[in-house]
Amino acid sequence: MFGNKRLAKRSIVGTRVSALWPQDGRFYPGIIQSQLSEDTITSSGVYVVKFNDGHCLNIKSKLIIGHGFQPITSVTLKWGQKVFITLNGREVSGVVLRHSRETDEVVINVRTPSGETFEASRRLEDVRLLESRKSARLVDQPDTDYSKLADLQLGNVMSEYQGHKKRVPSHVIDVPLADSDKNERHRRQRHLSEDLPDNDHGGDFCDVEMMDERIAAMVLTSLSVSPKSPSVGQQHSHTHTGSKGRSWF
Repeated sequence: MFGNKRLAKRSIVGTRVSALWPQDGRFYPGIIQSQLSEDTITSSGVYVVKFNDGHCLNIKSKLIIGHGFQPITSVTLKWGQKVFITLNGREVSGVVLRHSRETDEVVINVRTPSGETFEASRRLEDVRLLESRKSARLVDQPDTDYSKLADLQLGNVMSEYQGHKKRVPSHVIDVPLADSDKNERHRRQRHLSEDLPDNDHGGDFCDVEMMDERIAAMVLTSLSVSPKSPSVGQQHSHTHTGSKGRSWF
């Protein structure tokens, strides 16, 4: 009732691979140009591989090493095969001297950037047939999302800016000033509000000043009604008692 539909396979055209060159039995880097046939139960798929030197050959999928094809652990490397390994955080190249499948050991003649040569032993899974696209200093290092890192740094800068922008409430009680001092303060506030580029900052400054004056008034009021300060009735009684104890005769 329903048609027989097959999901489209991810295109592998343009994939970087290492394919076997029939003449010498070694693997060389190239790019998949096209697919001639697919893999079946009885036969391997065939792909057109364009090598870095410009030659194009039809290569079976079982003779191609790379993503979506065979792993490097499925082959035996011949003497003289060019490989890449990581040495002290850097990618270096070398040629295979011998490869033992029994011990899973590949002995490589490594040439450093300074020109020195020495032998190094690696497991087959630690050997690469393709040069890494990463910088030599970034080989075997975790990938860093620099866009997220930039967003975090920008967020920290904005947080610091907002923290400086907020004004800290004053803990000093301002004593009410005389009329001349108040007039002088209002003139300074007007000059400050005119100099500020954003009107919101001027409004915040005035609000803080008004709040300081209200707090000062409330504190003075609370001091006048404090239990330690004598009330009007007590002052009157003390005065009356003093007048009784004094004799005018």
